[in-house]
Order: sequence, then structure tokens, then C-alpha cells
Amino acid sequence: MSVVSISVTSENGKLEPNEGLFLREILDNLSYVIDKANKANKPTTFIKKNRVLAGNNVIVATAPYRFEASAYYQRLGQEALLAGKTFTDWVLEQNKDETVADYDFFLIKDYTTIQGYNGWYGKKLKTDHDIPWDTDYILEWGPKDSSTSPYQVTFGYPFNVQLQFSMSSNPIVDEMGSQPYDYGRWEVYKNFGYINGDQFQPATTWKSYGTWADMDIREFGNFQRSDSAYGPADSSIKIDVSHDY
Repeated sequence: MSVVSISVTSENGKLEPNEGLFLREILDNLSYVIDKANKANKPTTFIKKNRVLAGNNVIVATAPYRFEASAYYQRLGQEALLAGKTFTDWVLEQNKDETVADYDFFLIKDYTTIQGYNGWYGKKLKTDHDIPWDTDYILEWGPKDSSTSPYQVTFGYPFNVQLQFSMSSNPIVDEMGSQPYDYGRWEVYKNFGYINGDQFQPATTWKSYGTWADMDIREFGNFQRSDSAYGPADSSIKIDVSHDY
């Protein structure tokens, strides 16, 4: 099952999505769920169990749905065409090894794929990890600036995590995070070419005050064509990661 955000671009700017597009997304996702369950030959379930990792980092929450941001392009008098989507999943971990009074330490892993359709290709992906509360503080985020695979994510105490991932198109990763403003931020793109079908895997750590951990994930996709028949289209979605502990 998925949560879907729809954006529609036209020759004259942004449009409000109509009921037909929402219905199309519902039917597409229903078909996906049924097909996935049939292939697995087992009942469909949307519950993801928590599990303990090696060491003292524990998975405390996972995405209950697949989050999709759909970009459509519509010409005057024509049916809107699906230009592209971003698909996002996430995993939230808590470190159990720290002994800081009043604060707990969390790590969010974000898995987002950008995919074009109907002649459009994924051109740029922008990802934000924002901490919404003034009482919480960002610690580290990654990957840093890079222009070739594999991309490295390394965090020190208390997580002591080293991760790496590859993207086949070897895009530029432009890191723009800010410790004073408590966000991790990245733009992923190629100056020439596309990042179609690639999955970006950033991560962010922060310390959370009290007993409620919150992180806002925002994904922005840009889709373009190799011809000039249609213009570019954009998608966006906001995902609230919330954990009461």
C-alpha cells in the first residue's frame, strides 16, 4: 500500500489534480499490492516487524507504507500524462548505548528511487531531512559532496556506522546540510544525462529531547524529456517520521 502525492504541471504553470488522477493512482497501487501478494504466494500484510541490529543500534520504526510522489504533465485539452515518480521508504534506528540525560539518539535511513515514464526521465532529486523541534539537535548527515560511486556515509559516536551505496549513473551529490538550522539536504543530478532508476540512500542522526522523536523527510523530483514535445514536470512529498518512545 502506498501514500501518494500528486503534482500536475501544464504549459501555463501548476494545476490542481483532478479526481481522475487520484482514482488512477488508487487503481495502480491496488494492482501493485495484489500482484506483489500473488507473486509471494502469501497473504498481503502491511506490518513491518522491528528487529535488533548488531551492536546497540535498534530499529524502532519502519515506514508503514510506500511513499510515492507523482509528477504529471498536461497539455490544454489533453489527458494528463504521468511524467515520473519518486518512491521512498525509511528506517528509524535508536542507539541504546548513550547515557546522556534527557536526550536520546536517533538515525534515519532514507531510500528514494526516482523513475521517469512516458518519455520523461529522472533529471534531479532533492532530499531534505528537517528536524521540526527547537529542543532537538542534528548531529551528522551523509553522504557528503561526491561525484562518483560508491557514496559513503560515516557516523561517529554513539552510532559508529559506516555505510556505502552505489548509483549506476554516477551522479553528482551536492550536500547542503546545516547544523545551525538542523537539517540535512542534498541535490542529486547529472549536468549531462539522467539519473533515471537510481536509488539515493542518505542518512541523518540527531538527539531528541523528551520521549517523542520527529523527523520531516521531503523529496522533490524533476523530470525532463530528451525532446521538446513536452516540458519538464516536478513532484514533491512531505513524510512525517514520528516515534513515541
